[in-house]
Amino acid sequence: MLEQLSLFDIPKAGPDRYRLFLGIFPDAKATHLICDHQINLGKQSGLRGKPRPRNNLHVTLHHIGDYPEIPERVVASVIKACASVLANRPSVEVIFDHAMTFRGNHAFVLVNPNGNEALRALHRPLITELIKHRLAKPKDFQFEPHVTMLYDEHLVPEGEVPPVIWIVKEVVLILSHLGATKYERLGSWDLNVPS
Repeated sequence: MLEQLSLFDIPKAGPDRYRLFLGIFPDAKATHLICDHQINLGKQSGLRGKPRPRNNLHVTLHHIGDYPEIPERVVASVIKACASVLANRPSVEVIFDHAMTFRGNHAFVLVNPNGNEALRALHRPLITELIKHRLAKPKDFQFEPHVTMLYDEHLVPEGEVPPVIWIVKEVVLILSHLGATKYERLGSWDLNVPS
C-alpha cells in the first residue's frame, strides 16, 4: 500500500521560485536602528556585503519551504494552523544586543544569546501545531532568533552592540519571490497587547 504524500513530498515541477515563511518584522524605530547597524557595524568590521533591503528585515519564525509554483494547499494549511495557535496570544518584546556572523551561510546577524524567551515561548506551540499539519519537523524546535543584516565572506566574532528593541504585535505569512527580494504578505495574525 502506498504511503500518503506529506506536504514535504509534493513533486517538483521545476526550479524553486517561491519561499514560504512565517516571520516578524521590526517597527519603524527598530528598522532605523537595524539599518544604522548595517552601515556602522559593517564598516567597523570591514564588510562589503550589500545590506538587506529595509522592508525585508525580519526574524524568521519558521521556513516552511521552497516551491516552483505558489503552493495554495500549503498556504491554506499554514493559515489554518496559525489561526488556531496564535489566537489571543500576547504581544512579546524582542531585544537584539549582539552581532556576529553565522559560519554556515555567512549571514551577518543581530542576535541575543541570553534572551528573547518570550519569542521562544511563542515559537514552541507554533511549531507543535505546524507539525500536526505536516508543515514542520521536530528539528524545527531548534530556534536562534536573529535579524540578517547582510551576507559577507568575512567572519565577524560575536560582540555586544547597542540594543535593538521592539514589541512584536503580529506574525506574518510571507511569500518570497526567490532572487527578486520581493515579499508578499499572504496572511497575518495580531498578537494582543496585554492591558
